[in-house]
Amino acid sequence: MLLCLVTGQRLVILPVNSIKVEKVRLVNLLISPGTFRKILDEILVLGFKRQSSYVCLANVHLCMALEQDQALREMVNHADIVAPDGMPLVLAMKDLYGKVLQRVSGPDLLPALLMYAENYNLSAFYLMSDEVLLSKLLEYTRSRHPWLIVSGVNSIPNPAIPQEVEDCIYNINASKANFLLVSMPSPAQEKWMAEMHGKINACMIGIGSAVKILLGLEKRAPYWMQQAGLEWLYMLSAKPLQRFKQYFVPNARFMALILKEKIKLSLNRKYRAEELAKRSFPI
Repeated sequence: MLLCLVTGQRLVILPVNSIKVEKVRLVNLLISPGTFRKILDEILVLGFKRQSSYVCLANVHLCMALEQDQALREMVNHADIVAPDGMPLVLAMKDLYGKVLQRVSGPDLLPALLMYAENYNLSAFYLMSDEVLLSKLLEYTRSRHPWLIVSGVNSIPNPAIPQEVEDCIYNINASKANFLLVSMPSPAQEKWMAEMHGKINACMIGIGSAVKILLGLEKRAPYWMQQAGLEWLYMLSAKPLQRFKQYFVPNARFMALILKEKIKLSLNRKYRAEELAKRSFPI
């Protein structure tokens, strides 16, 4: 199906899959299947419609946070799109269930989104917890995407001050932004977007620390490490003392969780095979 939309003086024709694909389960997480391009197209459609929606980019850290927080699990799994940011999730999905997904990482999605937003005359609103980073992103946008409409910027409002939150919502909606790019530490980022669902008339996308890689403030792992699911190890090696708890612990727990799920599935398959054999050849 083709989606035809008029943006400004431009007619945009965007290929859209007319069939909404159900999310697939990975232990405690529901992931949106599809290629990078398909996920990007779905995000663009949400932005075109200025539909109150939110997109989560799930990695191991977020997956393990869901294991301990039932409320957070519901918030993330109810997102319009949950894309597999971490390669370990992609590999685990293939190993456990035989389902092939394509990784949609923040550092790949963010520049693509900015480029297509500029080409399609769509606007973006920046919402970040780091004001210095926010300033640098504005400089980057003016330099690399001069025709991109940045409809507004805002620092994260203090949730303890209701008026700040209301003013922030008003500013975003008044700007008529198509996309709201949210950069906060996870999982606070996902919680904030879920709470704003139905209040903010834009497609909210949690970009997290992807903006640091976009701006060249952090180096990305070599391509072979990305494909092998070892990007976390590269990040850990850069600052082992500071990042041990952030990267090593969640990944170790994730591997244990996947192993447990693999054993469970194996036992279930064995049980079903035995039951089938008993029915086929009764004693």
